[in-house]
Amino acid sequence: MKRYQVHILWKNRFAKYVYPLLLTVILAGSWFAYSGEAGSSRDLKVAPAISVSLLDGSKWNLADSRGRIVVVSFWASWCAPCKEEAPALEKASTANPDVLFVGIAPKTDDLDHVMSFVKTYDIPYPIGRDVSGQISIDYGIYGYPTTVFIDPYGRISTMTFSALDEQSIEKLIAKAASEAS
Repeated sequence: MKRYQVHILWKNRFAKYVYPLLLTVILAGSWFAYSGEAGSSRDLKVAPAISVSLLDGSKWNLADSRGRIVVVSFWASWCAPCKEEAPALEKASTANPDVLFVGIAPKTDDLDHVMSFVKTYDIPYPIGRDVSGQISIDYGIYGYPTTVFIDPYGRISTMTFSALDEQSIEKLIAKAASEAS
């Protein structure tokens, strides 16, 4: 076998075995990094600032909610899983008056559609619109629904990227509370 043939053979074996392994390690690392499952409360990331105008005309700032667990639901009126999740968030917000729930609709969602969604699902908690898109960028929102559970110290406890049921919401609220102690 000629020298260049050995080199090509080694290169092909390298590509065949090492590249898939490397890709698997990178994807697994990304999944763990974004799953919101931190090893300890010291590993929790501070939640990016949120300042949003609410539908009632008032303004809400995340910083003003320090000392409370905050659940931020990023949703869109046209999103089918958001419609599925809305009743669970409504029930959980009513069952947990000490937890602050806030909904944030994207800039692409028409105000009339947002208002209709709020009325249809009888959402009792404050709703704002990310009119600049900056909040979604800061939180890395790439799909709806995305729900962020923030502990009383302002750290992200968990970030979910799918519709949640009421039991899951309750468990994640309890997780955020336990990480605060």
